[in-house]
Amino acid sequence: MWDIDKAKLKTLRLRNNWSREEMARRANISLYSIARLEGNSSRGATVETVGKIADALGKHPGELLKNMKGGA
Repeated sequence: MWDIDKAKLKTLRLRNNWSREEMARRANISLYSIARLEGNSSRGATVETVGKIADALGKHPGELLKNMKGGA
């Protein structure tokens, strides 16, 4: 499991003016997954999920992870 930077994920989503529902639709993942990744859950994300979210946002997957260099 990969540790997504919750604040960065939310910031990128909001920069696109997307609701959690819209992000889930564009990334082809569940709304529950988006809510969990932005929320207080300690569970990480699979490589596949990180890739889908990154593709939807037009970002490199590494930009979504904690402790990785690169701007939001």
